[in-house]
Parts: sequence; structure tokens; C-alpha cells
Amino acid sequence: ALIVAHLIIIYDHGPPTVPFVILGLALAMYDTALWPAIALMTEEKYLGIANGIVLAFGTSGCVLVPLFVPMLQNIKNSYLPNVEYLFLAVAMFSLVLSVCIRCKEIELSVSSLNCPLVTGSNLDEGANNEDIKTSSSVREWDNLLSDKGNTI
Repeated sequence: ALIVAHLIIIYDHGPPTVPFVILGLALAMYDTALWPAIALMTEEKYLGIANGIVLAFGTSGCVLVPLFVPMLQNIKNSYLPNVEYLFLAVAMFSLVLSVCIRCKEIELSVSSLNCPLVTGSNLDEGANNEDIKTSSSVREWDNLLSDKGNTI
């Protein structure tokens, strides 16, 4: 949605109402998906540091992007299209990164975001432990983030 909105802003010189509505919806979806996903993918004892890392990346974007916007705006003494190309590039990078993360999930045979959590009904149905996938069953990701993997 972000890519579509930025493309509309670049190539359609009409009123920005539609792309801004798309941007607002995309950012709302981002916030409602990101923070719960972190909680699902992270072991409880690492949840604080995981939230802190994500917040640090978001904040660094808020610090760095305003440094580049005036430089890009001064190239043609106009906001469009140079500054929008920066936002389009960031949106495309985010899309590529999310595809890479999904491919890694498939490679590791884990899918903590695409499977249901354990509920009482799962346990009552007699499912064995191998059939139940929870956020704590993401062993490969847990090893990458744990002290055993020496990556933190």
C-alpha cells in the first residue's frame, strides 16, 4: 500500500487526498501488525529488548530522513519527485525485507505468525505437542536471539 501511495503522489498531480488516505491506512495496518508480531515471535524474557530494538530502528528513521529531505528538495528546488523517490525506496526496501524474512521462516519451517496459538480447545482435541505451534516453538529464531547463539 505504501508503494502504491507514493507512486500516486509521484505520477498523479491531482489532489493528494487518495494517496494520503492510503498512507494513513497503511500506517494503521503497520502499527496494528508490528507490535503484536513482536510479542508473538519473541520469548517473554527478550520481549523488552525486542521492542526496544524495533523502536530504535523506527526512531533512527525519524532522525535520518529529515536530514536527507532538504538535500533532495534542493536538487530541483521542488519536493516532487526527488523526495518521494526516497520514500518510495524505503517502502520498496521494507517490502523486500519482509519477503526475505518470510522466506527465512519457510526455510526454517517455522511459521509463528501464520499458525494459531495454543488454546484450551487445541488441548482438549487431543493434539500432541508436535502439532501445536506456539511462539515458544520457534526454536531456530530463539537460538538466534538467545545467549547460546552468542548473537546478543
